[in-house]
Amino acid sequence: MHTDQPAGDQRDHSLPRAAGRSARAVMGLALAAALQALPAALHAQTSTVQGPPAQISTEMAREILRTMAKDLRQLVVAQEMYFSDHNTYGRVLSTGDKRQVYIVPSPGVSLTLTYVTSGTWAGRANHEWLRASCVITVGNVAPSRIPRTALDGIAPAEEGTPVCDNP
Repeated sequence: MHTDQPAGDQRDHSLPRAAGRSARAVMGLALAAALQALPAALHAQTSTVQGPPAQISTEMAREILRTMAKDLRQLVVAQEMYFSDHNTYGRVLSTGDKRQVYIVPSPGVSLTLTYVTSGTWAGRANHEWLRASCVITVGNVAPSRIPRTALDGIAPAEEGTPVCDNP
């Protein structure tokens, strides 16, 4: 077998210097682009977990209960506004339709009307992280229709004043 190159050829078979610089520049740009895209790729692979903390402190539970009671006081205002326009209390709560009893509860809080007549109503507030609840009555609610809190069974003692379970 005959070759034009002597055995142990020591010649440089790499790209010419100018081409080598261009190739290195392209590689550098590709590396920079890859590193720039890395945070987005890492973020895309990161999931967000929603839901309650692993354990809710007593202070956090108290704060949530205060929020629930505040939302029930806001429901009193919303019902009174509805009453002033319709001469009856509303039976439907809405976060979007202002022709109904319009109210937007705090995040995680759900409000429920448990009893409604033209001149009286009762309601309950719950939070997705707690089993505890708050309740309220307005007007002369029949004793059999007065709501009680979920855990401690507390009934409202005063009209228009929310009561809540103990955390």
